[in-house]
Formats: sequence, C-alpha cells, structure tokens
Amino acid sequence: MLQIQPIEFLLRGLPEGFIYILAVYVFSGTRLDKKRYVISSLSASVFIYIIRLLPIVFGVHTIISIIFIMLLSINYNKIYLAKAVKSTIIAFILQYLSEAINMIILKPIPNIDLDKAFNDPVSKSLIGIPSLIITITVILLYYFYNKKVDARNV
Repeated sequence: MLQIQPIEFLLRGLPEGFIYILAVYVFSGTRLDKKRYVISSLSASVFIYIIRLLPIVFGVHTIISIIFIMLLSINYNKIYLAKAVKSTIIAFILQYLSEAINMIILKPIPNIDLDKAFNDPVSKSLIGIPSLIITITVILLYYFYNKKVDARNV
C-alpha cells in the first residue's frame, strides 16, 4: 500500500490526472472536448488516489490505473480502442521517464536530502513537480509538432 496524504492529491494527483487525460487526447490525435476532459480528468485523479490507498502490492495500482484510464477514454471520451490503449501506455511511460529524469537531476544536488524529503508529503509533492513539467512539455511539443506537420500536409 502506498502512503498518500490528501495534500498529495491536491499537489500531485489532480495535475497528474489532467496530464494523463490530456496525453491520451494528444497522442490519440483526438480533438479535445473540454467538458469531457475536465470530468474525465477529475474522475481519473480521484480513482487513482483511491487505488493508491488500497492495500495492494506496489505496481499493481499502476496497472489498475492504466486500465481505468483506457476504459474511461474509450467509453466516456469516445476514443477508439487501439488509440486509447497506445496513448495511455505512452502517457504512463512518459511520466515514469520524466520522474526518472527528475531524480537523476535532483540526486547530485547537495542541499536536497531525498530520503528526508520523501517522508514529508508536501516536500515529496514539490520535488515531483519538475517531472510533471517535463511531461506536460513533451506532450505540448508533440501536439504543436503534429499540428505544424498537419498544416503543411493540407
């Protein structure tokens, strides 16, 4: 079971939910429906938070979260199955790569004691913000690159 506090939901869970759903829209090439985006992002955030509270082995919550976001994307956001599966997996891999890059960057900084910081929910959430920024940057770069390529092909 992961130890997660309500403040972590606000500082990390909500933004992460919005990023995951945005990534699914962008990587699937589906036009963003704002209402569906907000509702599905909030739903994903709450669901992922609840899943992380369950007494299950670390890693299983990720698989359950991936399945939930795929089903949400297919059934509510009306994204085709293959695109939803591909986009969701890409989004999660991208987020984990961003977290790895964040840790590689933070580890050599002498003023940051990561072990101590990960024991405090607020510090842990703040330390994770750069990975969210990396993720959203990659998603937006992909979006604008594809938009530019599509405009040239018209």
